[in-house]
Amino acid sequence: MIRHLPLCLLTAATLSWSQEPAPTVPSVALTPEQVANVRKQLTDLEAEIQRQRGGNLSQIIARLSAAAGSDAAALKFYEECQQLVNVERKDLDAEQTRQREAQQERELKRRSEENEKTDGEFGTALRMQLQYLILTLQADDEAKPEVIAPKLQAYIQELVAAAPSLKGRSWAYLNSPLGQNNVFVSALQLRPFLDAKNWSNNPGDIGAMYKMTLLPYYEAKDKDSLPAQWDAQLAAQASLMQGVLPEPEYELWRQTDAPQLQWLRAEDLFARGPNPLQAMADMLKVIRDHPAHPDSQQWLTQLRTMVEAAAGSDTPPGS
Repeated sequence: MIRHLPLCLLTAATLSWSQEPAPTVPSVALTPEQVANVRKQLTDLEAEIQRQRGGNLSQIIARLSAAAGSDAAALKFYEECQQLVNVERKDLDAEQTRQREAQQERELKRRSEENEKTDGEFGTALRMQLQYLILTLQADDEAKPEVIAPKLQAYIQELVAAAPSLKGRSWAYLNSPLGQNNVFVSALQLRPFLDAKNWSNNPGDIGAMYKMTLLPYYEAKDKDSLPAQWDAQLAAQASLMQGVLPEPEYELWRQTDAPQLQWLRAEDLFARGPNPLQAMADMLKVIRDHPAHPDSQQWLTQLRTMVEAAAGSDTPPGS
């Protein structure tokens, strides 16, 4: 007869184990020659790891680039990855495999028959997601803002151009972070390569792309260009939302979200832009243009506080 420990005892045992101090690393005396030898081996191993990592990434990026060449190629690659992740790796029996394949066929047929006016083109969403996945891998591998920033801006332009084809389910699929649940990431085991610094993993979040990557890059490169970069961001977000949202939802976005973005622009430019006085004037304009906005009173209070702080300072903003 199998005997089970009471849950409280299991919990206590687990807590006791987790609370034990970590074992100390034994002290090992190495001669200078041994230290130099181990250090050299570690350096050589690190170089080999980086070499193989770069080679693997190059092959993966080439494969993704081919799949991102067209909507049809992206759909075909999606089917292959679904088959690999949901059938081959799960070691299903013949009946389970048949059922899974039939389910995938029904899903693809449903997507192809959906009204493009309401649910967009799934192949376009997949193609854009693949393009952004490539950029994400390059950002993690290169870590050079001057290399990745222009590529990211080109992607944003293409994303905006594709907006009319990205609606409903297609937009919802694209506008979600890349992670282990993504079929491309899972099929190619890419999760360890998705940790680039100052980078958003969401292929549809233009705001995060600017906030995490583009604005910091241009602040360091040319602070005077920040207002123009903010204008480019707001224009891209507005065009994208107009393309992907139904007209009533876009109108709500225009009345609520767009003024919030304008305020964030002025607030950010006040903090790190080239002309804080102009930024305060922009804040005043946002309040004047949108007095009925839910955040208008909060904006008013914030701007008044900033003005009073400037009035009590010997150094005016921007000087």
